[in-house]
Amino acid sequence: MTKDGKFINLKATLSSADNNHKYGSNVRCKLCFEILHDVKINFLKAKVCFEVRGILNYSPTVVHVEKLSGNDTWMAGDILEYEFDFCPSNMITYYGKYVQIVWFIETDVDLKLKSKKSVTKRYLKDLSLVNVFTPEKEFDRKLRFKVLPKKYIYVTEKFQKTIKATLSWWLLLIPFLFFIIGYVLMSFGFILSSLFVYVFGFFSFGIFVYSSYMKWDIKRFGGIEIASVSTENNQQEINIKFKKNWNKIDSLDCYYEVREWVRDRRGTTTLIYDRIIKRTNHRRIKDVKNENILKTQIKLADVPGSFKKENVEIQWYLMFRANLKSGESFKEELKTEVFLNPN
Repeated sequence: MTKDGKFINLKATLSSADNNHKYGSNVRCKLCFEILHDVKINFLKAKVCFEVRGILNYSPTVVHVEKLSGNDTWMAGDILEYEFDFCPSNMITYYGKYVQIVWFIETDVDLKLKSKKSVTKRYLKDLSLVNVFTPEKEFDRKLRFKVLPKKYIYVTEKFQKTIKATLSWWLLLIPFLFFIIGYVLMSFGFILSSLFVYVFGFFSFGIFVYSSYMKWDIKRFGGIEIASVSTENNQQEINIKFKKNWNKIDSLDCYYEVREWVRDRRGTTTLIYDRIIKRTNHRRIKDVKNENILKTQIKLADVPGSFKKENVEIQWYLMFRANLKSGESFKEELKTEVFLNPN
């Protein structure tokens, strides 16, 4: 990696020739500065960061900082070399449509006041007005590289959840209240007003019926319990238990789904960007019982583990679908945590 400039030329080499480095393994970095003009510095630091990028917001996380030089004088013609080691063990490189996770090494140079003024004068002389207010910009460089796992091994969190269909019968009071108000208005001769009230009453009743219908799949089984635990050899054991009517189910499908999720806030407008990255293969249970045990393993590549930062997420969901003997089917999704194991 080479970056040429007006005051310095910077060349960086890493311990891997193709700049692809293994998650959880040490990386050796060598920085070579070719000094083009005399400057004095308070310090030179190197920072290793990964930067999570959404639609707009950039959020860097510093994983390593090393001071390479302090209170030094750089003379024109000098070739200076600095070396340090670090271990990228927080996140892998990922380039998605809405989310990007980028690794880079950043040099941080603090110039002495006299050198800052000298650099500013040179920028003014060359009409580089953009750099006049950031005289150290050329010294502070970002050098990208990739971080990949040795092997894609995903470890799921242990959880136990119950899915219930709780119908909010008290919501029926809302349409009945509208109907009573409409009847009262009509009795006083407010025909037009009562018609509007009746319309809202029928509308709210329709919402209640629809929400009840959407929950009926769960209601007919009296609730569903789902538990997941990691076992040996990176296997997962998923337990699905029905309280009743499991004999109405022909088969069960289970799989994992990975999504990139971004919340984009601009002024008073908030937009949500949600995209499925990948799915695992379906695992099917044909002989459905009251309690069903399914053993599976996540076999994916190029996908990060669960990750959450402000307005940016990599989300994992455990999905299961019940295929009924009547020909119908319904699907449930459970948000869960899945980690990429660096070992």
